Amino acid sequence: MLSAALIKQGITKITVVAPALSAVEALFSAVAENLAGCTAEPGAVCLGEASVRFYQPDRMLEVMPETDVLLVDEAAAIPVPVLARLLAGYSRCVFASTIHGYEGTGQGFAVRFKGLLNRQRPGWHDLRLNTPVRWAAGIRWKPLPLRR
Repeated sequence: MLSAALIKQGITKITVVAPALSAVEALFSAVAENLAGCTAEPGAVCLGEASVRFYQPDRMLEVMPETDVLLVDEAAAIPVPVLARLLAGYSRCVFASTIHGYEGTGQGFAVRFKGLLNRQRPGWHDLRLNTPVRWAAGIRWKPLPLRR
């Protein structure tokens, strides 16, 4: 929903990084559902000049495409040195992760990565959800089938 709202506000290049496309299929379905007239395919939603595109972490580091906003999902599953390179390469970043359920990895990520953020981006914002959006009352979401 954030990606669709950003495009409606005039942001044209949004890049999504996650360990696998399957981890962000719901994101792409929600973008497509919230952008009338867009075209969608696995890993990309486009509306005119605007686009939301997916990259796996290794590929992202290879190409480092120009982007207005970088969204990193499942960040706890990505090595902190990779996150550090992304953070150094882009000025507008959102790192999202579940810190519970990764058998300790999530908490370790939170400690190590927050330290990096404190050093490199003082004043960064830590936002938390008490209820996941997909379970929030009043939110209507259904997956949109994408061409495979």
